[in-house]
Amino acid sequence: MFPSKNWQTMMPWWLVLVLTVLSASVANAQPSEAQADAPARLAVQTPFEIVPREDRLTYYPCMACHQVMEVNYQERDLAQTPHLKEQPHGEGRFWCLTCHDPEDRNSLRTLKGERVGFSETHLVCEQCHSHRGQDWFHGAHGKRVDNWQGQRAIYTCTECHDPHNPVIPPGPPDPPPPTRIGFPPPQDHGIKHAPIWETVLSNSHR
Repeated sequence: MFPSKNWQTMMPWWLVLVLTVLSASVANAQPSEAQADAPARLAVQTPFEIVPREDRLTYYPCMACHQVMEVNYQERDLAQTPHLKEQPHGEGRFWCLTCHDPEDRNSLRTLKGERVGFSETHLVCEQCHSHRGQDWFHGAHGKRVDNWQGQRAIYTCTECHDPHNPVIPPGPPDPPPPTRIGFPPPQDHGIKHAPIWETVLSNSHR
């Protein structure tokens, strides 16, 4: 047990020493090998099946045309391309070859330069959209197919989102459900009913 006088004298220095050591440890911390390899590991250890996309892509395999075309790294107007007229995604912060592998157009690539298939677009998208990627991985975002029990089979990001313009525009509302068979359409008989919230409020003050 420290004498009270010595403790009061040494305590500020002790706290400064501890905080200095902790700050240095945090500043020098490096990501572990497992963290650095997370995208590649995720492709192997996903606890679900991803519905393949390649056989449903209009222009796949891309190398059918690009194998005889020289890679052009220059950012330019896309009006002459057959499959993409504009690139609003990212608002000009990146270019086609940020996500498409320039040497193998049948593949995408991560920011680390790792090649991934078109059925693994989540490995590309979640680099920027990490929160959505976590929700998708755990089932809170995206679409599950086939069943709600047993082995999960889900769509990847680009099944629902256009990767070049991913914001889903609002659609028209669905029509009202049909009247159940055997029940006539409801009749108001000329009586105008108050909105339900007004009825609830009026009854709550009685």
